[in-house]
Amino acid sequence: LNLVDLAGSESVRHTGATGSRQKEGGKINQSLLTLSRVIMGLGKASSRKSGSSKTPFVNYRDSKLTRILQSSLSGNARMAVICCATLSDAYTEETKSTLQFASRAKLVKTRASANEIDEDPSVIKKLQREVAQRSEEGKQALRQLRELERQTKDAEKAKDDADKRLKKLYNFVRTSDTIHLLSQDREYGQVLSTRNCSYEPAVPALAKA
Repeated sequence: LNLVDLAGSESVRHTGATGSRQKEGGKINQSLLTLSRVIMGLGKASSRKSGSSKTPFVNYRDSKLTRILQSSLSGNARMAVICCATLSDAYTEETKSTLQFASRAKLVKTRASANEIDEDPSVIKKLQREVAQRSEEGKQALRQLRELERQTKDAEKAKDDADKRLKKLYNFVRTSDTIHLLSQDREYGQVLSTRNCSYEPAVPALAKA
């Protein structure tokens, strides 16, 4: 909903403005003139013959006012214009200009139509299923992420346990090698002592023969 309060014609001979106020009045008159041209162009476009293929060009970019009101003037909208005039003889030209503007605005025809919303139950159910599916996929992805985090923690813990067992095994191997060497030394000493003992033949008769 656009509500626009347009300023009246800022005639210097009536206002007696000078300096910045005079420049401001000139800008206002320029915007009103541009708006009047746009209204005139839209009125010609609305009243053209139905068989005419040529569409008149309407320039909305000459003024910020017409650029802002473009959708309201020619788009999907309804437009109402209220023109105020005075019976004073001192403002005859301004009153005449206002009435001419109103007559041109009456020629503008906009084609407003209600925005349609598709309320087909099947379409709504389909969209609801898609929303539910996307939600379930999001929950599943979150569960997978948490499972990966848990597996990562378990893997780190298993790695720490493996490092500890490897360290213990390494210490055990070192200790076992020392014990094995000592055992070999004792066995070698027993072998030597066995070789140095006296030998008696099992069959004395053969030995004597």
